[in-house]
Amino acid sequence: MGIPRRLLPPTAMLLAFEAAARTGNFTQAAQELNYTQSAISRQIRSLEERLGTELFVRGRQRVILTRAGVSYARSISDALRHISEASLSVQANPHALSLRLAMLPSFGSRWLIPKIHMFLAQHPDVSLNFSARAVPFDFESEPFDCAIHYGPLTWTGTESVRLMGESVVPVAGAKLLSRYRFERPEDLLKAPLLVLSSRVGSWQRWFERNGVAYEQEEGLMFDQFDALVAAAEVGLGIALVPRFLFAAEIDSGALVPAIDSDTPSEHAYHLVWPQDRRDNSTMKLFRDWLCHQSRLFAGAEAPTDHRPKVGDPMVVC
Repeated sequence: MGIPRRLLPPTAMLLAFEAAARTGNFTQAAQELNYTQSAISRQIRSLEERLGTELFVRGRQRVILTRAGVSYARSISDALRHISEASLSVQANPHALSLRLAMLPSFGSRWLIPKIHMFLAQHPDVSLNFSARAVPFDFESEPFDCAIHYGPLTWTGTESVRLMGESVVPVAGAKLLSRYRFERPEDLLKAPLLVLSSRVGSWQRWFERNGVAYEQEEGLMFDQFDALVAAAEVGLGIALVPRFLFAAEIDSGALVPAIDSDTPSEHAYHLVWPQDRRDNSTMKLFRDWLCHQSRLFAGAEAPTDHRPKVGDPMVVC
């Protein structure tokens, strides 16, 4: 079913509105779009009449979005960004097959990207578009064909394949280790513990697996592994990290295991895709290649398919 044209305002109206909403000023929006200020004002007034509601409260120097305007600006900004990204992808390689992948930042930059040249050598006609996602998202509203996921398999309306597990190790910088004496897992309770926001509770699980009662509050929180590791390197605390992602820092001595004992994580990495894209030929090519690379890396059995139950909550690491 097509989208009714009456629900689609002209692009000029949307561009004028987006610029004015972002800058908070009709004059600045006009300068950005190479319009006159009166033209911007007319476009936005026409858009408001079309929608049947005011989008701005007009002031003498600035304009302020109404509640409806705030919601509409967020949606229009996302829609225009998606159109821009799609256009850029076609311009970059007009004859290519394309795949849009959401990837965990550290897993993507440290494990996946260094291997991508092998996939492109096998499939030079495929155009890959990468975006980092470390928080939950909805495939219905985000322009992705698949995603790299770590954690419980609880995405509604998706299918997945297991890639690999991981083992984590507590690490810190030499400066912090010089102030403490760590011999047993419980000794780590003396020092500040750094936390990844997408893995809250990981310290509790680590201590439980090592037979230590853990009830204290966790410390500084970070939204990405790279920032977490940077904090550990300068002595702000101990970080719990996947060894395979930060082997270079450990081998160089920038990070030192506080207790040199790896603990298997309870979750694994998966490739996840919406059920309605299971027949996407480009996604299948990438999935098969990624599974092969995972088997080579982990030396494990072939990944197995998993179909979450419909109705499960969505969780993304």
